[in-house]
Amino acid sequence: NSRHFLPSLFARKSRGPRHWHRQFLGRTQVPSTLSALAISEFFTLSGAEVQVVLSRYGADMRLGTALQIGFLKMCGRPLDQLQRVPITVLEHLSPQLGGVAPDLATLRGFYSDAPRVLHRHQQIALDALGLIRFDAKSDSPRVLQALCDKVRAGVDAAQLLSETRVILYERRYVLPGSRTLGDLAQLARSTVEREISAAIEKTISPAARARWVEQLFEAREDGMTHLEFLQEPPGSLSPGSITRQSDKVRLLMEMNVSALSTLPGTERYWQLYAGCMRNQRGSRFAQRKEPRRSIELVGFLRHSLAAHTDALRLARLTRCRFSFIPALFAFQHGTLAQRVPMPRRNLNDRDSKWFWCIQGHRIDCRILFARGAE
Repeated sequence: NSRHFLPSLFARKSRGPRHWHRQFLGRTQVPSTLSALAISEFFTLSGAEVQVVLSRYGADMRLGTALQIGFLKMCGRPLDQLQRVPITVLEHLSPQLGGVAPDLATLRGFYSDAPRVLHRHQQIALDALGLIRFDAKSDSPRVLQALCDKVRAGVDAAQLLSETRVILYERRYVLPGSRTLGDLAQLARSTVEREISAAIEKTISPAARARWVEQLFEAREDGMTHLEFLQEPPGSLSPGSITRQSDKVRLLMEMNVSALSTLPGTERYWQLYAGCMRNQRGSRFAQRKEPRRSIELVGFLRHSLAAHTDALRLARLTRCRFSFIPALFAFQHGTLAQRVPMPRRNLNDRDSKWFWCIQGHRIDCRILFARGAE
């Protein structure tokens, strides 16, 4: 197969492209400026690559093939137009090709007169690096599972396109256009949504989900809906705030949301769908289509139960320490302790800490926390 002419020349990196390399993947033109590191990384030809370039064309055409090889390494796709190439790239390639003068204008003019030469240079570069063109119909199943793993891990839509490019690059595919990448990412999201939907159907009946929707958009005595009530952020450490937080957890437990903990998917995945329920209206939510409607509902309830339970535990633990430490400190030092609160209670703000007044001395509460933990 000609597409695998010299696969050994493309040294595949086991850890994939570096983080700073990802910004170049999918580009169609050479950036106007490139760092010395990027030029050295991508446009330094190996000994075998130099032999391929020198054995195919004369001195006036070697620059085009070398540019195609370097651009494929950097961007994962062939260079279609030579509108602009930094002179530093040409000066870096010239010594590797036997001191050929970096005459880009001649090469650009030759390409415009003979488009077949451009295609030939691209194919030689593809063969030299062992890359193959991506066919959506036959190659999509080979990368779908890796993309689905990214979706399950909670990668959002924008980041999923970047991860798709990385996965194709690691598997030595020529990166396709934006539309093909978008279709491939959408296929992965739809596949995972169908899997999650099937698990939801087995765990929670449609009637139970319908009751949840009705209860979420039902108005409370204070005028808020249960959805708005659950979206409230945790309050202060006052008894009223802790009681309100307990009411949220009690509501979710009465709805049997704890049964959703066995569903597949990471917390990050569910959190992405939970965000879609924020400020949602009942009429708008009724228009959502399955399976996304059920996934957003379940994601919101799962995430709400986890978040409010954690907030309630933290509030109770913190309030317990505030009650315990003064007595402990007074017992250790044989004196009375009195709590003197400042206007605000942000412990990370130097001007708004809580202090303890011990015999007229103000003591940082974080010291007392540390002693109480001992």
